[in-house]
Order: sequence, then C-alpha cells, then structure tokens
Amino acid sequence: HTHTHTHTHTHTRSRGDVQGATVEDDIGRGVFETISLFREQVVGRSLFGVQRRSNLTQAGTFKGVVRVRDPDRPHQTDAIDKVWRELSTPREYVVRLYILSGSAIAPKDTAHGSLSSCDPYIVAKLGGHVVNDRPRARLRTLKPAFFTCYEFVTTLPGASMLEVSVWDKDLIPPADDLVGTTTIDLEERVFSPKWRKYGLPTLDDDAPAAARLEGDVSEYSEAFDKAAGKAAGKAAMWYGKKPIEKRPLWHPASCNPQGYLTCWVDVMSPLQRQFWPRVPISPPTFEWQLRVVVWKAAEIPEGDTVTRQSDLFVRVSMDDG
Repeated sequence: HTHTHTHTHTHTRSRGDVQGATVEDDIGRGVFETISLFREQVVGRSLFGVQRRSNLTQAGTFKGVVRVRDPDRPHQTDAIDKVWRELSTPREYVVRLYILSGSAIAPKDTAHGSLSSCDPYIVAKLGGHVVNDRPRARLRTLKPAFFTCYEFVTTLPGASMLEVSVWDKDLIPPADDLVGTTTIDLEERVFSPKWRKYGLPTLDDDAPAAARLEGDVSEYSEAFDKAAGKAAGKAAMWYGKKPIEKRPLWHPASCNPQGYLTCWVDVMSPLQRQFWPRVPISPPTFEWQLRVVVWKAAEIPEGDTVTRQSDLFVRVSMDDG
C-alpha cells in the first residue's frame, strides 16, 4: 500500500503557462524578420573543367526590421518606431533561466543490452558566458528534477541567443553524449509587446502606473531612473510573472524531439533585479509509506543437505534514485 501527499509550491502560484507549448508558439511572429543566408559550395571540377557544386548550405542569418512606408505620409509613426528607438539604444539586461524538470529524455545509457537510462545535466550558453552543470547531473533518470536557476547579464540588442542543452554524463567528459538543445531568442521576447504584458495587472484606473505603461521595459527603466525611490519609481518596478513553458530538445541527427524541458525565463533591468530577487524553487516533496507483504514462498531449493530444510528470511532493498 502506498500513500502519497504533495505540497503546494509558491513558485507556480499565479504563474500561467502556455498550455504545454513554447512562448514562441503563444506570442506568434515577433517584430524581427529572420532570413537564412545560403551559399553554394564548390566541391571540385569535372573532367571537362566544369565546376561541380553541392547543394546550398546555410552561411548565416539576417535579422532585422523590414518596413514598407506610405510615401504620402513620410512622418507616419507606429509601434515599430518605438521598437526601433529601443534597438538604437542598447541596454543591459539580467536574464534568469529557471529550469524545473525534464521529461521524456532520450536514453543514452545501456542496461541489460538496451538503451534504458540517462544521467542528464544542463549546459547553458549566452554569448561568451557558459554554465556547465555537469557536477550536478541527475543519475539514472529520464524524468530529471532539475529545479535550478542560472543567471546571465547581457546587452540587447546584442548576444540574444540563449542556448540550453541537456547532456548525458559518462565516466569522462569527452564521452558525454548530447541529448538535445533548445534555443531561445531573447530579443524576440524583450521587444514583443505581448511578452512584456505577461503577468501584469489588469489595465484599469486602479492599476499602478507601471501597468499603464503596457509592459514597455525601456519606459520602466527610464521612469525608475528619473524617480528612484519615489512613487513613480516604485510603480516602475512592476514585473509580470512570465509563464512556464515546455520546450522540446532537438538533436542534429534526429527530426524528432529528444525530450522536453519545463522552464521559464525572466529578462529584467539591473534596477528591477534589485527589487526582484531570484524565485526560490525546489523539487516537490512527498510523504510516502511503502509496505511489502510476503505471503508465502514455494518450490524453494533445500539449503541444508543434512537436515534437508531451509532457514528462510526476506531482505528488501530500494534504489535511492
């Protein structure tokens, strides 16, 4: 008989999710146009001197804002103009990556002749900053409970691609196997009006001043810079709780997800960081009782050749994992 009780966790209270998907699926197309750039690769010449070329290979990515303006309205402004003003003024941001757990992790370790387990750990990269959490690998599990937070500082526009990978730990690091990677474009979030409004109060007359700024991060920072410690500055410190998302892990050798990470990402100004400490997260705790009942045994081989009897006892053990 097993009895289980799960405690409620404050880090998920009033924090929405995106229904088992990613934030990109929810906010839709961002403000940027992202276009892959390709080139042909010369692989040699034929016997008659004619160049032979391979298929197109990706050489890079163009990322920018493309606009079509009405020539009769040269001074027309819209939401993109506000974004463009922000893009022309790089700002420092604090990025916090909260990883709760993994699920359906592809097995990399062999047991009893087949792949059945994994020792997953996290490697997170943003620009030149790399966090390798190999010492805290979770052992023998395809459903790892990570419950950890990684913090980065970056400048946007700038290094915006947050790359999160899950690796399988082996005896020595060179033998570790990549499970899969998920990549988050922070610029697509910071400059997205919908992402900025996640978790903010309802826009009504009683809402704080920051809520009426409609989630504009730059206005938050400017308001606080001008009125630090005053009512307007305190209102500017409002930061909406970002939703929890379930991100697929991709491997170059497969077109199918190699598992999923449940996580959320906060991006805030350094001044907001002072008012919003890291959210304490911890794995779920369980109270349980396990009872093993041995009713009888049959067809036990004789243990004593003299008495032709056996003195039986039962020993039960359980893996800590």
